[in-house]
Amino acid sequence: MLLAAIAGAILCGPGFVRPQNLWAFGALDPNPPLETWLDSMDMRVRKTVSRLMEIPTGRSLVVSAAESGVKIEIDGSAYYDPAANAVHLDEDSNRNPALVAHELEHARQRKFGMRAGRRAELGAYSMEGRVWVELGVPLRQDGSQLSSINDGMLQLWARHPMTAYWALGLRRTADWPPISNSPPADSGDASLEESYWLELSQDECRWRDANAGKLAEIYAPPSALTEQLAVDLSFAKGEGSLKDGIQSAAGISEWMPEFLEELLLMVERGGRSLEWPLPGAPTALDRELLNRLNRPNRVTQTPSGQWNIQLSN
Repeated sequence: MLLAAIAGAILCGPGFVRPQNLWAFGALDPNPPLETWLDSMDMRVRKTVSRLMEIPTGRSLVVSAAESGVKIEIDGSAYYDPAANAVHLDEDSNRNPALVAHELEHARQRKFGMRAGRRAELGAYSMEGRVWVELGVPLRQDGSQLSSINDGMLQLWARHPMTAYWALGLRRTADWPPISNSPPADSGDASLEESYWLELSQDECRWRDANAGKLAEIYAPPSALTEQLAVDLSFAKGEGSLKDGIQSAAGISEWMPEFLEELLLMVERGGRSLEWPLPGAPTALDRELLNRLNRPNRVTQTPSGQWNIQLSN
């Protein structure tokens, strides 16, 4: 289960077995394929790629893309096309190295037989977040000017990674299978996909240890985190509207992101059932979020006024 793997990595548990190393993040040795790849690149793209090469995670993504012959084109869109092995960008996304890193990770996933969908998105967001942090988090301190539409998710990912990954999983669309679904037994690439997730989660654990200071300094006010949860809940409800999510943000308690982080980690540790005290009285939107935990649950209040959530299998 993906969240279990990520939880094990973040917790750095002693029982988490390291798989064969699939790549070396931060490899810095230049090579002819990289030089040739850069020379053939649009000057606008090269400027962004040059910024990526200044940081460890960005450099590793660039080296991987060069070795795989990934094409990067500015044509008014923003996605990775595995059939053509090409990253398509618009002018705005090209100016944001973190978003380019997101698409380059999709290109790297192609090597491991990854299919497009929610699982692939989580890996791409992990790389986007790392680049965002390594570049110094291009965000004004008052939060009034974000560098991209994904900054709210990255703020949540930096503070509460389990909550962020779970919230991304709420975005149910036709081409995103449930996160708990295993690859088909006859697909031939289940082992490669599992190895990818294990390596990704362990590497994120190492990366978070190495960048703990930077993560602690990130400006992430409670309002930004609850706003992001409202946006993801809006997607989950089929509204898919950023505006609707922001309007609903006031209905999500400020304690919810941290509470979800602790609860999700507890669930992933294997508890079959548990009762967990809520930090405050849940709002209607708090209850909607809790009802999407994929575990039967019941919110109750004791005679003394304490609110609790009861989870069971």
